[in-house]
Amino acid sequence: MSDFLITGGAGFIGSSLSEELIKQGNKVIALDNFCDFYNPTIKENNVKELIKNSNFKLYRNDIRDRATVKRIFEENNIPFEILEREEEKEVEEVKEEIPSHQDSPTNEITHINNPPL
Repeated sequence: MSDFLITGGAGFIGSSLSEELIKQGNKVIALDNFCDFYNPTIKENNVKELIKNSNFKLYRNDIRDRATVKRIFEENNIPFEILEREEEKEVEEVKEEIPSHQDSPTNEITHINNPPL
């Protein structure tokens, strides 16, 4: 049995993944802010059966709230300090790899959809 942290856990994909992981005998920690970008009523329906399961824990918080995420990690014995160090390393690596605007996939997609004349 493993523990999984799923962000967007009340959305369609997150809740479906949670159901499957629990069926396989795993524990799921789900985080979702229930914003109205995706109908919160649908999200509530997605997790209504999951929240009855002792292997599912739902946090109704925003992943951008660093203090809350840290608390979730502490409550669930997730090594937050390791995550922070790796996160800092990855941020530095990403900064070095960011392409210029001309090389960005978004720019390429724009040209595909609206080819220059």
